[in-house]
Amino acid sequence: MTDAFVLGGVRTPVGRYGGSLSHLRTDDLLGQTMAWACERVEVPLERIEDITAGCVNPAHEGMGDIARWAALAAGFPDSVPAITVNRFCASSLSGAISIAHAIRSDELAVGLAGGVESMSRSGWAYMKGEAPFMPRGPVLLLDTMWAGAGGPPNPDLLARDAYIDMMKTAQNVADRYEVRIDFANANAAAPGGQYAAYAGDQWQATDRLLVTGGVRADLFAMDGHAPYQPLVDSIFGRRTDQMPRGRTELSPRLGVVWDLSGTGRHQLRGGLGIFAGRYPVGWPYSALTSYGVGGVLRCTSLGPATRYPPPFAPDYRMRPSACRGGATITPSFPGDVDLLDRNLRMVRVARGSLAYDWRMPWGLGLTNEALVTRTLSDVVFLNLNLPEPTATDPYGRVMYGAIGTTGAATLKPRSPFSEVIDARSAGGNHSYELSARLETTRSTRASGSISYTYARARDIQTPTRVNTRGTVAWASARATGGRHDDLTTSISSNDVPHRVIVAGTYVAPWSRARSELSFYYVGESGRPFTYIASGTLGRGDLNADGSNADDPVYVPRSALDTSEMRFSGFSDSANADNSPAGQAARERAQRNAFEDFVERAPCLRRQRGRILDRNSCREPWSNMTIASVRQTVPLRERGVDVQLDIFNVLNLLNGDWGKRREAAPALLEHIGQTPEPVQTARPIFRFDATTPHLTTLADESVFQLQLAVRYHF
Repeated sequence: MTDAFVLGGVRTPVGRYGGSLSHLRTDDLLGQTMAWACERVEVPLERIEDITAGCVNPAHEGMGDIARWAALAAGFPDSVPAITVNRFCASSLSGAISIAHAIRSDELAVGLAGGVESMSRSGWAYMKGEAPFMPRGPVLLLDTMWAGAGGPPNPDLLARDAYIDMMKTAQNVADRYEVRIDFANANAAAPGGQYAAYAGDQWQATDRLLVTGGVRADLFAMDGHAPYQPLVDSIFGRRTDQMPRGRTELSPRLGVVWDLSGTGRHQLRGGLGIFAGRYPVGWPYSALTSYGVGGVLRCTSLGPATRYPPPFAPDYRMRPSACRGGATITPSFPGDVDLLDRNLRMVRVARGSLAYDWRMPWGLGLTNEALVTRTLSDVVFLNLNLPEPTATDPYGRVMYGAIGTTGAATLKPRSPFSEVIDARSAGGNHSYELSARLETTRSTRASGSISYTYARARDIQTPTRVNTRGTVAWASARATGGRHDDLTTSISSNDVPHRVIVAGTYVAPWSRARSELSFYYVGESGRPFTYIASGTLGRGDLNADGSNADDPVYVPRSALDTSEMRFSGFSDSANADNSPAGQAARERAQRNAFEDFVERAPCLRRQRGRILDRNSCREPWSNMTIASVRQTVPLRERGVDVQLDIFNVLNLLNGDWGKRREAAPALLEHIGQTPEPVQTARPIFRFDATTPHLTTLADESVFQLQLAVRYHF
């Protein structure tokens, strides 16, 4: 693949409306700039093989393909093609990417990318009447400066708030600003190591019974520690300078193989043991760097004026270190605190298995196996900064603070620190698997296997995030409407109840040039997930615990009951009809749409009248299909192996098959709260029926081909 390089470029000054550049035709403005760019890098105009130009508002002299008109006006040869691209503010960037892709794929050698906008040259237009060529009713005079962004507004798009101007976009970006400031604690060293030893032996008890035993010893220890933070100690009774004590974990194992018949046709095997492994190093490393000293500067438009977000700085080396009103942080500022319990242990599980192998007639083998796992110690995260719950809301949700009428939550933490997350050990997670596998045992040209597994997994939390703030790791590990310190188990995010695996290989009968075809299929239940509420500007935190990523929705008995669940018909869109009648109509539409959605989703339908259980919904069944064709070409004493792998065979056969669908769990947008006490206040939601709640993973939903050639000698 050829590399693409930027040779150089030029641009005109950014003029004001009606300014010094307003007398230039738009096609001349672009054409002269493109010619100047070629002159600067000493590339003749005839060397250019393709041109792309971005333009959002083509309603001027360059109406149509302004890139083509500009190229011809500037003297580029007629043979040079040109295309105009409109992707709003990313138009020129998209054109440059398109040229780079063409060069890298050897379709071009030299290309030119640019863009133009001239608001001064944009004209006015009379819109046609309802019937073609016949004025009817008022004649609309349209300013094409705005028409370039979409023309007269489409009511459906207004309802979706699709028209977002740059000022509103800038405001959306500037609602919050966060930056981590290093007070010599961001790059702390993390010395330590993991050490292991194993001793085992086999005992042939009889000619039909084999016993295997052993013990493994593991030690995971980190030698570094954070400085002592007395304020943390005084509030929580925990020392930031203490790491988990080094502990040698002993893991005994015992296994047996019993030949029931003495011929090997019937075999019983099983084992019991303890297995240990370390947790991700990113978790203890966070405790070395987050001990309550400075850390993250947080600016928000929800706070006082001193904490408003600063102006945008395009240079990453000059990122703001203070909020717009001057608020900043110092080494004494109480920042994040991530703690490790002194008794935190390695992840340890007790596991037992029992399997029966039957070597059947006809060259087949059958295996049935049961596997049971019980966690002795796993890592869970607790938020020590949360106060005791204040109340429960009308739906039974445990509340840790209050929610204002704007929907923003107010939490009074136990300390001035921005977070205090404790990682500690807890047991009780459990799972089991029952599986059956049928496979060929004879060495023939055709071989294969098929297996089915039924499984069940329950855990307290499913931590999946590392190298993040402790709050993120804590909130993403479990969604709950109850107490956060309730460590009872529920459906694990790793729960996959059903899995089917089919594999097969066929070898062609000729022997000189070996030909082989193989196929592999895995079909399994979709991953479990929880529908949650979402929101911006501090909204979506339904239990006021400081996070809007862990709040399961309440499923109403009837979404049509206005006393049970509140929806808002108010629209933020420009020119929206927010009259009482207009809002009432939108509210009715949302209620009907949400009621229909609940009725069509089994996990929601069966939980009407209560808060959704954790991981009680599930993504669609997924299929993975892989086929391989291998051909050996002999070359005297040497040879060449050629292998073609096809990933996602289903999608190759049909473009609608083989799709990998993933849940988008944010179901309801939280936009406000009724003005009542915590015990009776209800959240106010907005439901967008057009938002997809299942997304297609592009990379996993298309077929891919891989060709490999190996020469052996």
